Amino acid sequence: MRVGGSSDPLVFDQIFINGDLADLIGRVHEARTIVDLGANVGYASIVFLNAFPDAYVLAVEPDSRNAVLCACNLAPYGNRARLVEAAAWSRSCDLMLVRGAFRDGKEWSTQVRPAQPGEMADVKALDMPTLLQMCPRPVVDILKIDIEDAESTLFAEDAERWLKCVRNLCVEIHSPEAASIVEQALRGFQFEPLQSGEYNVYLNLTPKRAPLRHDGPWREPTKSRPLAPAPTPSRSG
Repeated sequence: MRVGGSSDPLVFDQIFINGDLADLIGRVHEARTIVDLGANVGYASIVFLNAFPDAYVLAVEPDSRNAVLCACNLAPYGNRARLVEAAAWSRSCDLMLVRGAFRDGKEWSTQVRPAQPGEMADVKALDMPTLLQMCPRPVVDILKIDIEDAESTLFAEDAERWLKCVRNLCVEIHSPEAASIVEQALRGFQFEPLQSGEYNVYLNLTPKRAPLRHDGPWREPTKSRPLAPAPTPSRSG
């Protein structure tokens, strides 16, 4: 943990003391695959690993300074945790880190933006299908997202395709625009909403059933006619 004005103690209090993820964890009975986007120094991943002893956590963090500490904090969990130094984005591309410009400017507020022509990228961006392929199972039991307003980009393009692979979603939303985009992406799903600390949680995420489609113009059903009574057999003699 960094001290001396670092955001690390604030994240520690948020996760371990205030229990921002406690309501979510209390409602999920079993989790074997967890993805932590915006893992910072790994505190949320640690909470998940301790709460679900059979879980595997894929932790994704774009800021190399945070990732160094995240790797140290997750090391005791061995092959139950994997750290990927990358940014979650709507597509694979090159990104630049933006430090000190968002919210309080501390380490937990690092943002990313697309690299401009001629810029040497700070970090690679990976889309969700690529990240989900790194998981041991095709279904993610918990997807936690805290990516400093990049959720507005992540959910803006073709999110329904990968949301079908997620059972429970947990997002810290950083702007009204991002809230609107996330809401739009979830319109095709049923879920149980929950507030867990600063996180918006969507439990038991399930695609809605598509309405029946009719090919061609609608026609009034043909009315059935009652069956005529069978003729009475004639009796001889």
